[in-house]
Amino acid sequence: VDKEILVDRIIEKANLFAQISGATFGRRQGLEDTLQKAKTVDDVKAITVDYSDISSQIPDNIWQYN
Repeated sequence: VDKEILVDRIIEKANLFAQISGATFGRRQGLEDTLQKAKTVDDVKAITVDYSDISSQIPDNIWQYN
């Protein structure tokens, strides 16, 4: 693999990681805040965890090396 292509792929994946990890950490913090505000067991049961919108941002070919 050409060095320039490899560097471009590394930068692309690093940028994608930063974007997705930031969204994931933000979502986790939001869930933690919601949990801290919960007053009853029903409040906790009502909390839904959904990362599908974040995981859908990950390209199918992210692990391909060629």
